[in-house]
Amino acid sequence: MQYEKLRYQPNKLSQLLTVLGMAFMTFALFKVINVYRYVSTTTSGIINPSMSIGFEILIAVGIMLISFLASEKFKSYDYKWGFVGIGLTAYPIVKIFIFPLSLNKTMIQLKEAGQVLKVNPTTWLWTVIISLIISAVFYGLATTIAIIRNNQLRQYYKELNSSDAN
Repeated sequence: MQYEKLRYQPNKLSQLLTVLGMAFMTFALFKVINVYRYVSTTTSGIINPSMSIGFEILIAVGIMLISFLASEKFKSYDYKWGFVGIGLTAYPIVKIFIFPLSLNKTMIQLKEAGQVLKVNPTTWLWTVIISLIISAVFYGLATTIAIIRNNQLRQYYKELNSSDAN
């Protein structure tokens, strides 16, 4: 009877966890693109435009679109989107080792150049890293729950000899 309910109830937990993962990833993105706001000599509200920041924003918009689509597909028990969820889980983890560490070096260089920073670079770095880890955990939980429930539903369809089992 438990698996019969899966046929009619959407997988809202996976959808919610995916959206939460996207929210934490977006928070980390804003911390990254606003890195120059933490220098007291810059004008408040200025984002230093660069090719890397533009590229990061472009990728983040694409990842947010994929996250939203994955959340909808998780809700409707689409089995193939589990692989996309695995990629979404890996993305924030990869970002930890690429972007924030290089920007932390930039903040340290600004501090060594005599700029007065409004925030400690280590605090900033750990805020970004923790946000990305939380994002990866939410994406991972959403994907795991979606895959488990998809497998349960497919097994139930096989027991019924239904054509929906594929």
